[in-house]
Amino acid sequence: MEDYQEIKLNKFRKVIVFSFFFISFLSGELFFTKEFCGFIRVVQQKIKIRQQYLNEYNYRLQWVKQYKWRTI
Repeated sequence: MEDYQEIKLNKFRKVIVFSFFFISFLSGELFFTKEFCGFIRVVQQKIKIRQQYLNEYNYRLQWVKQYKWRTI
């Protein structure tokens, strides 16, 4: 059994981002673009991340869920 899972949800969004020297920053993530300088449109997909950890209070394995947008 895995202790880390990424589940892709079928939710997408388009975001306009500013690119400078072929680099853009969005949602805590740096990525390279084809534009030298200017605004670009980026498509993101929503994912659900599940991580399993050991709860030290009652010594059971528990899942923690969080949602994140990932650039496609």
